[in-house]
Amino acid sequence: TTEIYTLSLHDALPICTHPDRVEHFLKLSLQRLQLDYVDLYLIHNPACLKANAEGTGSLRDSNGDVVIDTSSTIEDTWKAMEAQVAAGRTKSIGISNFSASQVDRVVKMATIKPANHQVLTVCILLATDQMN
Repeated sequence: TTEIYTLSLHDALPICTHPDRVEHFLKLSLQRLQLDYVDLYLIHNPACLKANAEGTGSLRDSNGDVVIDTSSTIEDTWKAMEAQVAAGRTKSIGISNFSASQVDRVVKMATIKPANHQVLTVCILLATDQMN
């Protein structure tokens, strides 16, 4: 399993879930893992943040806050994920940390339904809408 992340802590992790970056970062993961395909490719988070000029981190505004990228939708990213299944780079695709309404949006338009919904559970930060 590998994921396309929202934020990069360093240049080893892909940033954002923008559909234009889905294939690039899966190929990068496959190269680093020395594999031809993965069993599962996840969208780590439904948020999309703008990339910095180098593409190695998130763009920040003058206050130091990350800048949201509103040029794409969850549905756009999901279509790019489905293309990776068609290309044979992953056997299945899934989501992570989506709310119930975000899951519904994907399921309603998907040709390939999410095989997995990974949810981060931290006892002091329970996201109950994701667990229902």
